[in-house]
Order: sequence, then C-alpha cells, then structure tokens
Amino acid sequence: MIEKPGDKKLLAEVSKKLAKGLASIWKVENDVNISVNDVNIPADESFGTWEDFISKLSEEHPEITTVLSGEAREKARQKWQAGVNLIQALIEDQRAQYEAQIAELEKQQKQKEREIEEQAAKIAELESRDGFYLLPENQATNKLSRRMIRKPQDIDRDLDKLGNFILSEDNFRMRIEGYVALQKGIGRTAPMFLDNLLIVAGENGLKKAKITLSLKEYMARRGLHDVKSARAQVKRDIDALERIQFDFKGRRGDWLHVDLSGGTNGIVDGNIIFYFSEVFIEMLKTDKSFFYLPKLAMLFNSHDNPFSYGFLRRILEHKRMNAGKSNEESISVETLIEACTYFPEYDGYQRGFIQRILEPFERDMNKLESEGVLKWEYKGEQPLDYEAFLKAVIIARLPDYPSQDSIINSRERRHKQIERAETRAIAAAKVKTNKKKPKGEE
Repeated sequence: MIEKPGDKKLLAEVSKKLAKGLASIWKVENDVNISVNDVNIPADESFGTWEDFISKLSEEHPEITTVLSGEAREKARQKWQAGVNLIQALIEDQRAQYEAQIAELEKQQKQKEREIEEQAAKIAELESRDGFYLLPENQATNKLSRRMIRKPQDIDRDLDKLGNFILSEDNFRMRIEGYVALQKGIGRTAPMFLDNLLIVAGENGLKKAKITLSLKEYMARRGLHDVKSARAQVKRDIDALERIQFDFKGRRGDWLHVDLSGGTNGIVDGNIIFYFSEVFIEMLKTDKSFFYLPKLAMLFNSHDNPFSYGFLRRILEHKRMNAGKSNEESISVETLIEACTYFPEYDGYQRGFIQRILEPFERDMNKLESEGVLKWEYKGEQPLDYEAFLKAVIIARLPDYPSQDSIINSRERRHKQIERAETRAIAAAKVKTNKKKPKGEE
C-alpha cells in the first residue's frame, strides 16, 4: 500500500525525527535535558511559527527561556527552521514519489484494462470467426479466381497456335499452358480448390510455399463423401492450376510475372501436396490482405448452384474493399455477373432472359440466403428486362460477418500517412521555389 503524504502516520514519524534532532542539539549545546516526547509537532503540514514552538516547549521547560536567549536563541531558531525545511522537503519528496507511484499504478491499471479489452475483443473476434475461414487475397488472386473458368466460345477465340489459352486485360494477363489438353477445360471446382490452398497458406502464416492438406480434411470442408470421385476432382484441379501463369501490374505500375505452381504436386499417402511458387507467396506476403469466407460456402454444390460461390466471393471482395463505406453492402448485378465468366449470355429474347438469366441469378442468390450466409434484396423493384437487370443493384447483408475495424483503422492510418507525406512534399517544394527566386521578387 502507498502512504499518501500528509497522512498522520507519516507526519508523526517525521515529527519524531525532528524532535529527536532538536533535543539532541539542545542537550549538547545548552546542557538542557529535553526528551523526544517533549517536542510535539502537530500531525498536519502546518508547523506553526518558531515562537509557537518555543512557547509550547517552555510550558514543560521554563528554563529554556533563559538558556535560549541572544545568539543561542537565534542559533536554535535556525536549527529549528532547518529542521522544518528538511521535513517539508521530505514531505514534498514523498509526495512526488507518491504521485509518481499513483501515476504508474494508473498507467498499469489502464494497460491492464486495455489488455482485458483487447483480449475480450480477440475472444469475440475468434468466436465470430468460428464459422469463417481467413482467406489471403489481392487483386491478382481475385482476378485469377474469376477468370480461370471460360466459356467454350471464349476458348475458341483466345487459344494461340500451340493450344495455350491467353487472356489480356488492362492490368491483368493470364496464360493457361496446354489448355487443349484439359478434358472439359477448367472445372467449376478449381477456384474453390485454389481458395482452400490459400486458406492453408494463411494458416501457415504465408511462410511455406508447400501446402499440405489431407484429402479427408478437404472432403470434409467441401462436403464430399465419395473418396474415388474426390480424388479424381482434386487431380483435375491440380492439373489445371499447374498450368496457370499470370502477369499483373504492381503498385508502381510495373508488370510482375507469376507462375502459380512451383513444384511437383499431387496426392501422396492420403495428403494433397501443392507447391505454390516462391514469387506467388511473396506477393501475398507483401499485400497482407485477406477477407473472411463463410465455411458454409465451401459446401455449395457447383452442379446444382454453379454461380453461388462466385457471387459470394465477389460480394466479399467488395465488402472488404469498401469496409466502413456507405456502399459496403450494395453491389451491382452487372459486377456479380462479370465475376462468373461462365454465366449465360442474353439471347435477345425476353423468355430467354427470364429462364436463362434472371431465374438462375435469383436461384443461386437465394441459395446463399437459405444456407444462412447472407440476406439479400434488390435496391428497388425487381428488374423486368435484361437492360434493367444489368443496371440493378442488390443489398447483401452478412449479419454474422466478423468486424472489419482493423481494416478500417489500417486504411485511416495509411491515408493520414499519405496526407502528411503530401504536406511535407508541398512544403519542401515551396522552400525550393523560394530559394530560386531572384532578390526583389520575394
């Protein structure tokens, strides 16, 4: 326990020291026998005057008035004053120590409260994340997930003479080596397989290029039950991913070439083995970006609901990118359709629009809602024709989605850093300009 300066216990102790000191001085110098108990300083911070002190002392020892006269009295007064000053200094020092200790205790208490709050937040986050995977991502991986599955007409148009598929967009280029060798092209399960590999990479802290996932665990994640068909599906997806190379523009505008695979992949002793390239892993490390993927999403049947996963993934990309903004939960139908490159095309007929486009879209969005992943609705009336459909916007709410506060705070810190850098750059430019001005023009 910390004693507060001014407490009776402390002042009594200090008073006792002063009394002992004065009694000793007078005994030696004046041959006056004064006991420690004869000197009584009040148990507060007001020591009174020298006269008060002598008056009280004289009541018990009248001879003091005679002994302490002239120079002896002044010398005793100086000793008394020095003692009082010493006590006051000790009390001030004790007060400073007390205040410092209190400040340190308050600091420690606040730190403990912060740690408790942070721990509670982490527990709450972990509890909220219980139904989610943490999926590492960036613009390149998102583009790759959207673009790897192609329509037959796209393949015919974009194959080169060697049978490689080539896709070229403004900031993204993709090459699939020997695409013609893939039976039925890249299947709809490939993006989900890639995301599972990315999830494991994230669980490893993005420290390993080698990804190991037991086939049994993968089947559980995907809701697959037949081992033989699961092995065949995984082998097809591995074969597809091994063929992918892509180029994308970095933050400085330079093109970066990336091979997705960096080793020999397959199923060994019941384990799926896949080596990402070192460049690919470093790319993810650099961006340090992720979003939460509901575990239920991996259970979607790509045959019955071929667009549900693609729609959801695009919604989550949008949600992360616009975290904390007014449009976080709103996204255009056209954006969702573009995310699924294999979505049916409009044939120009109203009947075809309803059967081939509107109904499949709403069916697979409704699947997300029926599985408890999200709630959705059109922002406005349901579109009645293709033109209105493309212009439509939906509201997608994920009530159980983990907090994105860390993303929002990180973005705000980054914006402040940019603003400070811009301010410094403007100030430096002004100084440079002023130095160049001829005399008389300033």
